[in-house]
Amino acid sequence: MLFYRLLNLAKMPVALAFLVVMVITALLAGALGYGVSYLGQKALLVDTRVETAQQRLVELQGTVNDFNRRGNVHAVTREVSRLTSNRHLKRVAIVGADGEIYHASRAEMRSMPVSRFPQIESVLRQFDIAADTRVQVHVSEDGQSLIGVLPLEPLSQATRARLFQNAYLYAEFDLNGDLQQLRYHHQSSLVYIGLAVLLLLSLSFTLLYWGIKHSIEKILTGTRRLAQGEYDYRIRLNEPNEFGQIAEAIDRMAESLAVNHRELTYLAERDLLTGLTNRYKLYQLLEKRIEEAPERPFALLFIDLDRFKIINDTLGHQNGDAYLKVIAERLQAGLSSRDIVARFGGDEFLVMLDSADRDEIHATTNRLIKALSESVVIRDQKLFTSSSVGIALYPSDGDSIHELIKAADIAMYQVKSDDSLRWSYYHESFDNNSINYLAFRTYIKQAIEAGLVVPVFQPQVDARTHEVVGYEALARMQDERGQWISPVQFLPVIEENGWMVEFSNVMYTNAMMTFEQWLYQAPLTGRPTLSLNLATMQLNHNEFLEDLDRLLNAFPQTAKLLELEITEGIFIGNIATKLPVLHAIKRRGIDIAIDDFGTGYSSLAYLKKLPLDRLKIDKSFVQDIGVDLNDNAIIETIIAMASKLGLSVVSEGVETEAQLAFLQAKDCHIIQGYLTGRPGSLPDWPAENPS
Repeated sequence: MLFYRLLNLAKMPVALAFLVVMVITALLAGALGYGVSYLGQKALLVDTRVETAQQRLVELQGTVNDFNRRGNVHAVTREVSRLTSNRHLKRVAIVGADGEIYHASRAEMRSMPVSRFPQIESVLRQFDIAADTRVQVHVSEDGQSLIGVLPLEPLSQATRARLFQNAYLYAEFDLNGDLQQLRYHHQSSLVYIGLAVLLLLSLSFTLLYWGIKHSIEKILTGTRRLAQGEYDYRIRLNEPNEFGQIAEAIDRMAESLAVNHRELTYLAERDLLTGLTNRYKLYQLLEKRIEEAPERPFALLFIDLDRFKIINDTLGHQNGDAYLKVIAERLQAGLSSRDIVARFGGDEFLVMLDSADRDEIHATTNRLIKALSESVVIRDQKLFTSSSVGIALYPSDGDSIHELIKAADIAMYQVKSDDSLRWSYYHESFDNNSINYLAFRTYIKQAIEAGLVVPVFQPQVDARTHEVVGYEALARMQDERGQWISPVQFLPVIEENGWMVEFSNVMYTNAMMTFEQWLYQAPLTGRPTLSLNLATMQLNHNEFLEDLDRLLNAFPQTAKLLELEITEGIFIGNIATKLPVLHAIKRRGIDIAIDDFGTGYSSLAYLKKLPLDRLKIDKSFVQDIGVDLNDNAIIETIIAMASKLGLSVVSEGVETEAQLAFLQAKDCHIIQGYLTGRPGSLPDWPAENPS
């Protein structure tokens, strides 16, 4: 395991890995160099020794043959003795053809048969078989000796039978000493060469290491700064190698991260719909403003769009979003570069005015209110809304962000509760009003959930016969003490909070149940109709027809007499999406009337396409009969147009005989107003009527 770790260079520090590689390289290079050089020198040494031995033996062959021919045995012995003076000679022997050793460098070999020395005999037999007359020198099998054999002329001493074809001189030279000396010299050279290689590698390693270390340090610096969020930092190594490629890849990654970081920062700090600063970023900016200049005051404006939910529910969220974008642009255009505007949520905006000068606050606030009150064109329709603005001052109204926002919010709700105000500064006394508003809001919600919506009925009378031909059911609510709450108070709360569908369902149920029970005592003929107001938000609700069918099945008598009154708000948005619902209502046998006709967004082009039965003239025109000639002309026009379209007409708000006389003179005979009856409970049927 330790050996494996030592060789696992990929997990070592760079310096140590280079050192290990350098040492291994030096060792391998030295070993390889030593082996190649040693083998080459050894071969050269052997060749030299063989060549020298051959020359010496050839000379000796001639000398021995000459002395032998003359029978000078002593000269042969002397020549062999002189040969033994060679320090490389291990042993020498002259063997006759009869296999007898006649001369030898060693005394114990003389006069001995060659068979006593198997190695010599084996060599001589191989040579004798080859019948080669030349001097032969070769290396022994163990590589430690040179063996030379040369044929001689027959010896004069030989008397026995022939064992070989010729007499021979056998010589064995030692190579081991020369090889040891060669190895020694090579080992010494290897040490010096190794030191030189090691020195050269060390120098190369040092230069390479510092170059690589410089590149790695730049790459590590870049990655550290990248990890710390410095996405604009670039390594820029500019080297034509792998390190340059790595650095370039990291720089590309940093550039991509920088782009992503900017996008994420924008998404985290901006409102996606309007592009304004969002609530999270606003908190940061306000905290920074307070921290940097805690003694310098500023103003915080809380802006809420009035009745925006009606636009949103009527036109749809897509068009509502487009409306908010225009509002955001107008807020930005009305502020200086030192001010901050943020979308707080929904239709609520916060504005920080860098100055706390009252005159500047008044001028800016009025400028913003005026800009927000101007019409906004959405899908070729002009839409209007107003705004309520609450103002809180730092640090007098709060020295923290949450306190300031709360104070501005309370001031804004104070404005909403007072129709005479468009903006207001925060005052401590508003706290109770805010608490009362929240409590009132909570009570209205709980009352709707508990079904505490009371229907009252205002009669519609045919002035010609004085008979009641119908009733309009109007919603009323009571507070905890049983006191009546004005619709002017509870309806805005219901609309702003989006509770209109739930409220209308309760109102429909209670009104139709009361009317159904009342019809049990009514005659079978001449029964009056029941009119219920149909809000645009109900028409846009997916489950409206399902809820309506449930009520029609529950109250079948009332279903036959039902009329639904829509307002001219139906013309806001895409009316084509509402026509199928209106036709579905008509197919259920329900009459449809337009309430408050002439005051809103009536379009004559669409009026003829609606499945209408009746128009109701708004009371604002009726009240000025005989006072404003324009109103007289408008009433005459509405009645004439209704007659041409085959629609009946009901006049609302009739309170005087003069108004009644004018309407009857213009052929409008169905009257609704205080003159003919106030809203209240349904009357008892006369006793003579069958029950």
